[in-house]
Amino acid sequence: MRCLALLALCACDAVFGIHNTRLEHGEVPIDAPFMCPTSGAPTFSRQLQQVVSVDCWSFTPSESSGLAAMACHGGDFNSPATDVAVVGSLATGQDLTVVAMMTIGNFYDVIIDPEGDEIFTFGNDINAGTFPVGDLMRSGTEWTPATPPTFPWTWNLNDRVTSPTRGPDRRLLYYHYGLNDLTWYELRETAPGTWTVERSHPELDQYLEDPRLTPDGLALIGRSGTDTTLFARRTSLGGDFDALVEVTSLPAAATYLALTENCSRAYFYGLQNVFYAPQ
Repeated sequence: MRCLALLALCACDAVFGIHNTRLEHGEVPIDAPFMCPTSGAPTFSRQLQQVVSVDCWSFTPSESSGLAAMACHGGDFNSPATDVAVVGSLATGQDLTVVAMMTIGNFYDVIIDPEGDEIFTFGNDINAGTFPVGDLMRSGTEWTPATPPTFPWTWNLNDRVTSPTRGPDRRLLYYHYGLNDLTWYELRETAPGTWTVERSHPELDQYLEDPRLTPDGLALIGRSGTDTTLFARRTSLGGDFDALVEVTSLPAAATYLALTENCSRAYFYGLQNVFYAPQ
């Protein structure tokens, strides 16, 4: 499978933009002495590490628990059967073992929290014309549906929600695509499952696809509408972000990006595989 993936990488260079990229299987410690830059964008290696070789996307890691969550095709794109997979052995970054698999609906975005205890799911039920938001909670090794999170707005397919920060002061960024309101907001969890507006972020002046915050809430990564990877940094939770800057060291068509807290790895989806690029 990995050899086939490598051939696909070579064949799709014009689309994926990886002419200087190599696929490696060596292990890079996740706790190596890296850090996110205090200014500018992080720089990542062109030696990609393959993490998942099946058609799963929206891979988000939980470093503290060693788990990660992702969405996988359980049928065709319009099928109500989309699997949410939880995988373990995240520290090695490869040969991950599925520890839970749940078929719960046609979800295209899956986000695990930093503690590895909760998963948000965001869906698009084309047949019903609805956009369901779901929640899964972990007890031991079991995951069960829970009450969906409550946001200030009814989530729709044009809204965007980042991964949450770690507790107890949990935050996330919410892009509200509303009438006369195209704004990034910072939400705080004021009660379990209830998120309220803390402030707006007018300095984030671009729409981002599949945005993700680092667990400390100090770094943001996502894709612009022109398929450019953008990154922003701030010095404190709740503070202003610096200007969004382009990350030029990642493949041009990487999607569903997620960063480790120290920016040591950038996970992403491409060519129906999940990879990470180390610093």
